[in-house]
Amino acid sequence: MPISLLISLMIGHFLADFVFQSKAILDARASDIASKRWMGIIRHALIHGVLEAIILGYFLHETPKLAIGIALSLSFSHCIIDLVKNELIKRYPKLEYNVVLFLGDQVLHLIIIMIAYLVITVVINNSGSGFMVLKEILNGDFGYSKSEKFLTVLLLIIIGLWVVGIFIGLFIDSIKQNGKRLVTDQKLENGGFLIGLLERAIIISAMALDIVSVIGFLITVKSIARFKKFDDDDFVEYFIIGSFMSLFSGVVVGYLIHTLLN
Repeated sequence: MPISLLISLMIGHFLADFVFQSKAILDARASDIASKRWMGIIRHALIHGVLEAIILGYFLHETPKLAIGIALSLSFSHCIIDLVKNELIKRYPKLEYNVVLFLGDQVLHLIIIMIAYLVITVVINNSGSGFMVLKEILNGDFGYSKSEKFLTVLLLIIIGLWVVGIFIGLFIDSIKQNGKRLVTDQKLENGGFLIGLLERAIIISAMALDIVSVIGFLITVKSIARFKKFDDDDFVEYFIIGSFMSLFSGVVVGYLIHTLLN
């Protein structure tokens, strides 16, 4: 099977996990009522299942039973992993902002997606061609077609904008002392996330288009906009950490896109 299937499955995963996970689902998952919590996770897993089914249906239209089976397997496994994660957080509340748990959760999901891809290639081609593709990627010998480049750029953009944004917020929350949140207003939190998203979008675009001078201008404007809050030592600490993480991730993603396109 083409590597575009694997990339598309990853895109579907990150869209469902970060872009399409609504506040209503997040609130349900955080509920103290177990049944409501489980329904939130099931709704979230169904979104994953629908997206993966659409992707698999496109690539495996000649083998619909295989497409449905893989989509159901991915949705079910996602549900189980998230149920375990949620119950761990409910039992140990400090894990809510645990970076290792967040990364471990994502790694598990991606491993299962890779296993699903390998299973598909073995069933369709009756060979281990999927392993060969993964080996070529790891060795840097893989040649991308235009469509695969487009999908890879889309995947990098989703990771650079949404996934990194969630990770930065989680990381900053994890280092705040005594569980004390710097921002308690939901509107301010949402505003900060959107500003960070826009910031990384500009940095990624600047790196991809090789106009890096824009980055210095962006940092200056951001610093001026936040100048009045620099008397707050805690704010300055979190501002610097968040800004550097956002800048670094934006530069890395932008550089990867620039390299891929050139």
